[in-house]
Amino acid sequence: MLDDAMGLTASISQRFAVMVPTLQISVSYLRPTPMSRVIGRGEVLPWAARTAHLAGTLRCPTGTLLRHRLASAVLRPFPK
Repeated sequence: MLDDAMGLTASISQRFAVMVPTLQISVSYLRPTPMSRVIGRGEVLPWAARTAHLAGTLRCPTGTLLRHRLASAVLRPFPK
């Protein structure tokens, strides 16, 4: 879930000009994820020349933080 939220956020921020395959992932599992609706949010951190740094969170609808993830990804042109 977080990978989808973070990758899509990065692609949207570049108007789908790039894909962002993951290079490195760090996930903090803070609480068990319930078998119900959850909210994933991706955020683009500062870009480098060939890499993107991304953050993501997974929360319950009440706002309780379940997961936090940081990742680095390589920038690749989106195929046409």
